[in-house]
Parts: sequence; structure tokens; C-alpha cells
Amino acid sequence: MLKPFMILLFVTLAGCATLGSRMNKVSLGMTKAEVIDVLGTPNSTKAFSPREILVYDDVEVAFRLDGPKRTEYWVALQDGRVYFYGKAGDFGSAQPPTQRVILDQTVRSN
Repeated sequence: MLKPFMILLFVTLAGCATLGSRMNKVSLGMTKAEVIDVLGTPNSTKAFSPREILVYDDVEVAFRLDGPKRTEYWVALQDGRVYFYGKAGDFGSAQPPTQRVILDQTVRSN
């Protein structure tokens, strides 16, 4: 009886250190090496001059009846330092369309 409880506890606690929560440790001006120390190796990268984008996928599967929830996070580097970071698609969304940061997002079908 104790073993199933311990497995459930482990799964619950493992979900507490999600990528989303670790993103709170990222800050502007960090180096690429510092970001990788905090978040780990990115799932992929994108680049367009003068920026490099580190792409991280966060998939939550525990206790979801509707299937896994996938969230993509970006960390943009310019001149080797964090320029902006957060959920993909959020950048510049509060600004007027003429002032938004335009980033190429590939649409993936699942």
C-alpha cells in the first residue's frame, strides 16, 4: 500500500518543478550558459540576425483527462545575453500592431 502512495507523491512533486516555474529564474542580461544552467538544453533553436531563440517545450501530462498540455517557451538572446523571454506568441501582444516584435512562428499540426 505504501508503494503506490510513494509513486503518486513522486509524480505530484515532480510536476512542481515545471519549466514554467523555472522560467521565473531567468532574467534579462543572463548569458546563454546561465540560461542553460537554469532551464537545461533547449529542445531546438531558431536564429535571425541579430537574435538567437532558445526553444523549450513544456508538456504537462499528470492528472489531465484531456491529454497532455504543451506550452512552448522562448528565450531570445542578442549579443549573447537574454533580450526577452516567455511563452511563445506573447511578445509584443500588448503593443499596437505597428510596434509589436514580429517573430517567425512555425505552425505545427498535431
